[in-house]
Order: sequence, then structure tokens, then C-alpha cells
Amino acid sequence: MSEANSAYADLEKRFQRVWAVENAISILDWGQATMMPAGSAAARANVLAEVCSYVHELVSDPAVADLVSEAKSKGGLNEWQTANLREISHLAPSCHSPPRRLHRANDTCSHRARNGVARSAPCE
Repeated sequence: MSEANSAYADLEKRFQRVWAVENAISILDWGQATMMPAGSAAARANVLAEVCSYVHELVSDPAVADLVSEAKSKGGLNEWQTANLREISHLAPSCHSPPRRLHRANDTCSHRARNGVARSAPCE
């Protein structure tokens, strides 16, 4: 990568954070499915929804689309980086990205439903 392609470097840092948080989500999901203490499913659903909402914020930030465009136009990327940029561009926000509060509400309901709490704790 050329030194001039700082946009790609910024994207790489951002998505390393995204992938690290998604790994944490996987661990929380695994713990939820295998050894969730009695009575803690609703709390775990809320935590997972908040963490998923954070990932959504990172990925749907309008700066991502700008960085993707800038990285593409500057070039100087190797084959691996070009493939990463292509994958990242699929995740770049669209003008129809739902607001954070709706995304979080959906995540909360999804995580509650997986734990059988949706019937006892309505989603808001």
C-alpha cells in the first residue's frame, strides 16, 4: 500500500475494531446458548443489543462510504487489500440505513426471542 492511501489505513483500523467486537458478540452468543444462568437472559439480550448497536454505528457511519471512495480513487493497494476494500464496500452505509434506535430495538427483540423472553418482556 502506498503511504498516500491513508483512507484504506483508516478503514482497516475501523474494521479491525468491528471484527473484534463481532468476535465478542459470538462469545456472548455462545455463552448465552450454552451456560446462561437462570434469570439472566433478558439482561444478556440487552447487552448483546447494545454491542450490536455499537457495531452498527461503526459500519453505518457516513465516513465509511467516504473512506471507501477515497481509498478506491487513491489506489496503490495489493491484491489482499483490494479484496478487503471490496468486502468493506459491501458493508458501507446506504442512505436507507435505519436509525440507531430502531436497529437497537430490533436487536433487543431478536436476542430476547432467542432466549424465550419475548413473551414475558415485550419489546419496546
